[in-house]
Amino acid sequence: MDITSKIHPSELRHFIRHVCLAGKELKEKEQARANLHNQIKKIRKISLGKKSKKMAIGKEIEELNKKINIVVQKEGSRLKPETKDKRNDNYLKEQIKNLQQDLEITRQQRDEAITGNKEEIAGIVDSITQLKSKMHEVLKEKTERQDRIRELEKKVKRTVKA
Repeated sequence: MDITSKIHPSELRHFIRHVCLAGKELKEKEQARANLHNQIKKIRKISLGKKSKKMAIGKEIEELNKKINIVVQKEGSRLKPETKDKRNDNYLKEQIKNLQQDLEITRQQRDEAITGNKEEIAGIVDSITQLKSKMHEVLKEKTERQDRIRELEKKVKRTVKA
């Protein structure tokens, strides 16, 4: 299957648009840097010249400051999305912290439930043990009673025969 058939046209349009915007920003940034370097060269040329006038140098330095500001602005424009990423990172860290707290609470509840269940099981085992011992006693009494009844029946048969 061709990879282009998997890409939705709107996604491709979105990608191409952002690539073009990134290219445009890069070109503007490079142009601002080139202008800054040209301005620095101009100031060097004026300051090295024999007829360097203070007003001309002042004007060129003012122009240099403007170009520096433009370069800083162009460079800084790429930093703005990072703050959004940091906010997202902070949000995700907070979510992880909350989930870890929830997990710890759930573990504690589970451990408490397990302890409670073990205590209940121990109680039930004790009850079963008591019931078994009572059943043995009742069975023992029953067998003793049946033995006595048999003895009495034998005595009655002997006395009737005699």
